[in-house]
Amino acid sequence: MFNIFDKFVETFYEDNDALATLTNEVSSPKKRKFLENFIPICQENISAEKREEDPRWFEDLNKRFKTKSQYMKSICGQRMRNYLPKDFEKEKEIEIKDKLKEMLKGNNHNESYFDRTDEQKCICDSSGLFTCQGPFDKQTCGSEHSINPYRCKEHRIMFRSWNFDHKKERSVIISNIINAAENMENNNTKVNDTEVLQFYEELFTMKNLKFVYIVCHELTKHNIP
Repeated sequence: MFNIFDKFVETFYEDNDALATLTNEVSSPKKRKFLENFIPICQENISAEKREEDPRWFEDLNKRFKTKSQYMKSICGQRMRNYLPKDFEKEKEIEIKDKLKEMLKGNNHNESYFDRTDEQKCICDSSGLFTCQGPFDKQTCGSEHSINPYRCKEHRIMFRSWNFDHKKERSVIISNIINAAENMENNNTKVNDTEVLQFYEELFTMKNLKFVYIVCHELTKHNIP
C-alpha cells in the first residue's frame, strides 16, 4: 500500500499518464479503492465549461480545445474510429468498411456520448457524471463505480481507465462481416444495407456497448454469437 502511495505522489505531477497507468496496474480491489479515494482531493470546478473558467483542467491539452465538452467529444470520437475494421483487402469487405465509415462520420462519430451538453445522446448526466454499467453479463455494476471527468484535471486523466465494452465482442462482429462479404462475393450480390446497419449498431452504438470502469471490463470470452 505505502509503496503504491509513494509511487503515486512521486510520479503524478511529473507525468500526466502516471495516474491512469498506475490505476491500470493495480489489481487489488482494496488498493484501487485507496487510489480512488485519494483522487477526489483535487481542485474541482465541475460547472466550468470554458478554458478560461478552469485553465488547470486544460493543462497539457491542445490549445484548439476551448471547452471541456469539445475535448470530451474528441476523445469519444477517437475511440469510435478505433472500432472500425482494419486490414480488409477483399472488395466486398472494403465496401462494407467504407459504408460503416460513412455512417459513423454521418453521426459525428457518436462523439456526443461524452458531451454533457447534449441531453439527448450523452451517456452521462448534465454535470458530466458517468456511472459504470457493469460487466457484459450483468445488468448493473455491483460496485457502483462512477467518475466525473469534467470535475478536475485528475479525474480527466483517470477517465482513461474507463472504456466501452462490446457485449457481442468486436472480434465476433468482424468475423461476421468477413463471412457476410464472402457470401456476397460467392453469390455475386450487392452489399446488404440492412446487414451493414446491424454491424454499425453492434460496433458503434449503445445497443451493443456498455460503458465500464476497467475492473468491470471483462476480457474473457463473452460467448454472444
